[in-house]
Amino acid sequence: MVELTPLERKVLEALKKEGRATAPMLAEKVGTTPASVRTVLGRLSRLGLAKRVAYGVYEPAEEAEE
Repeated sequence: MVELTPLERKVLEALKKEGRATAPMLAEKVGTTPASVRTVLGRLSRLGLAKRVAYGVYEPAEEAEE
């Protein structure tokens, strides 16, 4: 399994809780900038833990919901 940073874990947990969210929404929840969250979402997407469903809108991937 891939090791996630504390910020990546926080963003993923917030995304799971919200279901669908944008970077600014998640940034407010985890206390960082939207730019940082976008970077994290990109990595989570590459790892198969999140997926982009519309322009700027993400949801957790099915594997991440387990």
